[in-house]
Amino acid sequence: MSAVLDRRAALLPGRFEFLMGLYAENYHRLVRLFAPQTLSPGRYVSSVDDGLDVHLQLQECHPYTLELELTYDLV
Repeated sequence: MSAVLDRRAALLPGRFEFLMGLYAENYHRLVRLFAPQTLSPGRYVSSVDDGLDVHLQLQECHPYTLELELTYDLV
């Protein structure tokens, strides 16, 4: 019985793997939206016709990380 449970646990992602998957998915969406690794510090806006503009404030660029703030423009 324990062999079956061990195999099942190996097939299901753990919390850490799930969290890393979410990070990766969010990173790819952010890159598709703004490509922040190519930007210099400042404010940027992504605007389409849905009325919800996305604002990106890129605060600092470090060798392996970016400090940024991502918000919606709510009226």
